[in-house]
Formats: sequence, C-alpha cells, structure tokens
Amino acid sequence: MSLPACQAASPPTGGPDLVLVIIETLRADRASRQVMPTLHAVAQEGLWFERAISPASWTLPAVGSLLTGMPPSAHGVVDAERRLTGETLAGRLQDAGYDTAFFGVNPYFMTDRGLRRGFATWQAWPGLSGGRLTSEVEVFLTERRSTAPLLLVIHYFEPHCRYRPPRGLHERYWPPAVPTGRQITRAQYDGMGDCFKLQRDGAPALDLDYYLAQYDAELTAVDTQLRRLQGVLERAGLGSGALLAVVGDHGEAFWEHGDFGHGRDLHVEQVGVPLVIRPPGGSPPRRIAAAVSTADLAATFLTFAGQEPTAGGDLLGWRGEPPEPAPVFSETQAGGRLLRALRQGGETTLWDTTTDGFSRFSRSEDPGELWPLDASIDARTRLKEHHAAVGAAARSAPLMGTPDPMAEQLRALGYQGGPMHPAARGEP
Repeated sequence: MSLPACQAASPPTGGPDLVLVIIETLRADRASRQVMPTLHAVAQEGLWFERAISPASWTLPAVGSLLTGMPPSAHGVVDAERRLTGETLAGRLQDAGYDTAFFGVNPYFMTDRGLRRGFATWQAWPGLSGGRLTSEVEVFLTERRSTAPLLLVIHYFEPHCRYRPPRGLHERYWPPAVPTGRQITRAQYDGMGDCFKLQRDGAPALDLDYYLAQYDAELTAVDTQLRRLQGVLERAGLGSGALLAVVGDHGEAFWEHGDFGHGRDLHVEQVGVPLVIRPPGGSPPRRIAAAVSTADLAATFLTFAGQEPTAGGDLLGWRGEPPEPAPVFSETQAGGRLLRALRQGGETTLWDTTTDGFSRFSRSEDPGELWPLDASIDARTRLKEHHAAVGAAARSAPLMGTPDPMAEQLRALGYQGGPMHPAARGEP
C-alpha cells in the first residue's frame, strides 16, 4: 500500500482537526476496562476494533506504517539503519493546508529517519514521562496561533520497560486477583535484557504475575494521561469536534511462545493492539470483530480530511462488518530471520521466509495461537505474492549513513540496532 504522490490541494479552511494517540508496547488483551477505563470511555463514543493488527512487532516499522499507510517493506524502515521512502500522512495533509505536529519519547524519534517528513513541529525527548509529555502538548496548544486545521500525533512510552509505574499503582494489581501461576526459569531471567529484569526483596523476580502486575500498572498510568490529554484537547478546541484515534504501536510477549518483549515474532501478543476511533461529536458505540491493519489509519485520516488515498481502507467507512475482510499482513526481521504473517477469515498464517516454514492457527479454536496446523495453499500463495510485491522497496530504502547519536540510550532499553535483543528460549 502507498499514499499517492503529492498533489496540489486547496487549503481546507474548515477542515477537521485530527488527533492520533499512539501508545508504546500496548497489548490488546491487557487493556481491560479495569486497567484502562479512559480508553474504554472513549470507545463508548466510537468504534473499538477488536482485532486490530500492527504491521510490525516493534516501534520503528510500526510507527512508519502508521505515518504512511504502507507496509514496513514498502516504506523501507525495516531496521534501524534505513530511512523512510515515499510520502507521509503529515506531508499530504501539510500540502493540503494543515498544521502538523508530533510529540514523542522513544529514542528512535531523536534521529531523523524520514518519519518527521511533513511535520512542521517535531518534538522528541528520550526518557520524558507521560505527565511531562502531556504538559509539553498543552504548552504547544496554548501558544499555537495558527488557525489552520491540525494533525496532532502523540506517542506515549509508559508501557515499555523499564517498568516504573507511579507509586501505589503496582499495589493495585499485586497480588493478582486471578494468578496465572506461571514462572520463568533463572536461565530465562538471566537471558532477559536489563531493561526487563525485576527484583523482589533483593532477589530475581521469577513469578510472571509480578511482571504482568507492573505492566498493567504502566497501562493504568498512561490511561491516566489519556484522560488528562482529553481535558487539554478540550480547552484547546480540539475536543469533541476532532477525529480522535488511540492505538498501540505493537504488543508485548510474556513468554507465551518462549520469548519476552517484542520485535522477534508475529504472534498475536506482539502485534494485537487496541484501536479506538471516535469521530467528531461521537457516535453510538460499535465493536468491529474483523481483523484490520492499523496502517489503515492513514487512509482513514486522509479520507476524513477530504484527501484521496490510493490504497488502504477507510476504517470509518464501514457499515457493519465488511462482507469480505481484506487480508492483514505483518512482518518483522530479527536474528537473521524474516517473518511474515497473514490474518484473514478467522485464521492466522505465519511464514518464516528463512526456512520456508508455515504454520496456521484458528482464532475461534486457538485465540492464543498455541497449536499450529498445516497452512493452506491459498495462504501460502498470498504471503509469497505480498512478499514479492513489497520486498523490492525494502531493498532500495536508503541507509542512514551516520551512527545514531541515541545508540547508548537504545541499548539501555534492550535494543541492539533493531528489535529487543534475543532472550533465552523455552516455555516457563
């Protein structure tokens, strides 16, 4: 998928304001009403996509897709050494007369990889808390003098390790009301990046529920910022009159498939994310059960702003369930492996292109994707055709050419030039 080439467009003097809130490492099945009440309140005024799938399982390619509408291999940012190719959502809207602004925290945003193309304002601070980030957005909106419609993108970092929820939040989820009873081994603990390692009473924490409690506390912390942000937007005139979307960039694994973190697999825990869209003025709540790609948010925003995307679906244009849901693709490359996934018709098919191995999972019978089945010929063909169609673009994406000045901070977060570094394997 790609956005059309830049075309002349008259400024939309009364165009709709557009707000995209991206939450780092936000896994769909942990975003319960108890943990994220504000997110669920927003969904009561719009659409909740129950099977939203990220195009990638780590930040750079996933956010690249959100900001372009393209699969990672098409926009080119498939690793930390490449720059974005093609047009961006912000560039298209800026050409149409929009003011455009981005605020984020992930260290990847400190270096220009092409993601900032089209943003008149791009602010990124590594290590900034969600509270400070919301305050920076508030200052920007208070001091803003432009009367042009606004595209505002905000990327919160809280659910990412290191887990440091505000005081008192961890106790809300620990001990758990319904413990899983799962443990990790000492070898698995030693294989985790320092960013992930937790301790209890001075000893390594091996109870997986302890990690889940910390993660859930971070989700509640960012949900609190979402509630505060709503007030900030309302006071700036961007409240109920703006199109608001809230989405996770990717998910997080807690040893469901012998791994932790993200970026090295495409199972549902790493790519299944919440996606909520509230149209201006709100609407009766609707839940969409079909699988959709979060990359389609770019086409949705363009369509709502009166621009014409060349590909991708308008997620607000549906009336009920689509009769034939489009195929939803994801990809990642890590540890010398290039993985691709297809989700369509209630099934997931994973393909390791390195070994040419396929596996299929039935959502209705196996929602956690734990019991692999033989893949169909049709799914294998679709994956290979998609791979051929977008692979050339990835190979032609320009290299960064210079070292990343934020490399040390990225390593501290467990990144080694790409997804979270490999862990000790094995089921807990």
